Amino acid sequence: MTEMTKIHVDLPNHFMVGGESLWGSPVEGEPEHYKVENVPYFVYGVALGDIVRAVSTADHPREIVSLVRPGGQLTLRVMFDDGVDHEQQVALLKPLCDEHGVRVEKGYRHFWALSVEEATCEPVLEILRAARDEDGLLQLESGEQRVEGSFDADPDEDD
Repeated sequence: MTEMTKIHVDLPNHFMVGGESLWGSPVEGEPEHYKVENVPYFVYGVALGDIVRAVSTADHPREIVSLVRPGGQLTLRVMFDDGVDHEQQVALLKPLCDEHGVRVEKGYRHFWALSVEEATCEPVLEILRAARDEDGLLQLESGEQRVEGSFDADPDEDD
């Protein structure tokens, strides 16, 4: 079984949280390197399967300081509107998992984090964009990097 530990990212500019802890497994033979083992909810520029470097700081024993190698996944975040119940959410997301290999992690009430292979993400994005634009069921966000050299939100971005 893979040993996992918490790795942390400070997010002082994020509109919802000040930081996020992720699960990481140490990369054998590469000190301070960890493979990200869960889908990030708030971090930008880090995805499931990425290899990151995390060092000890005054605040955290393993603070992520850099992306070493991307793992080929794209993080998407879905926030369903209040009128969309849990069964409707699952009805939209389950086929993405079954047919496109998407991995989903439920956050709170209407919030989900999704991981999809970058090479095959277009059909998934089409389905989610239709649910957003045509059906008005959700809001969609990419977990792609917002600020070069940072995993945080853009401080100048409007909420």
